[in-house]
Amino acid sequence: MNQIPVLSEKDIRLRCGVQSLERGRGYFQNGALADTRRQGSTLRARCTGTAEAPYRVWVAFHSHGIASARCSCPIGHTGTCKHVSALLVNWLEQPEDFPPTEELHQSIERRAKGELVALLTHIFQRYPDLEDLLTLPVPGAESPPTIDPIAYRRQAATVFAEHGEDWTATSAIADGLQSLVDLADRFRDEGNLAAAAVVYREVAGEIIARFRQARYGEDALGEVVDRCLAGLVAGLAGSSTERGASLDALHAIYRANLTSGSSFNLGRGSVARILTER
Repeated sequence: MNQIPVLSEKDIRLRCGVQSLERGRGYFQNGALADTRRQGSTLRARCTGTAEAPYRVWVAFHSHGIASARCSCPIGHTGTCKHVSALLVNWLEQPEDFPPTEELHQSIERRAKGELVALLTHIFQRYPDLEDLLTLPVPGAESPPTIDPIAYRRQAATVFAEHGEDWTATSAIADGLQSLVDLADRFRDEGNLAAAAVVYREVAGEIIARFRQARYGEDALGEVVDRCLAGLVAGLAGSSTERGASLDALHAIYRANLTSGSSFNLGRGSVARILTER
């Protein structure tokens, strides 16, 4: 679905609240939004806020209205912040500011192998920390890859290290971790449930462990853990081997919660319910 339904000011107010709407309108009027574009049924932009770098903002739509929204600001995981409001106000008042652009997968698929090699080389030269991603087994291989748990745990740790040890970085950290969970979901969709279980376990485990070291916001990272648990529940419907891998991962997440020494409950109650019901 590439059509974005008609949006009203009331829709923005109901989603984001009166205060967020008014602040977002101010951001829009002051020219805080840049790189506005439309990818299918998703609007994207960067919004200048209080941080040194602009926040990344996106809003996805379905046939009935707003499906989901996100911002890289400290409270952006709710999808109701003033930066999201600013993007929606911009779309409402000046939709011509959002030229249609290719979706990422389309842009990648149309490129020849030589182009992709050159592009990836340029990306890794510009962002050398990303080179570690080459060590990750990923979905789409001709034969099922061997999954190295340490590689995924290390990538999750790198996401935390890139953004600091403070609750204001939580949303950006959650976005980075969500991309790892996306890989796990793709393994699951390909039918490689055992590989998916490893990734879910390592990402959730690193999140829980980090609560012993620093102060992060619970909600955004809790959402990532919940996604991991949902993926593991899907694995319980697989073969005996895949079911065993998912059960082992669920037990590992439960034990990590118990031994973390943290007052947070990142999925512990959900795991207990899942194991009891199953």
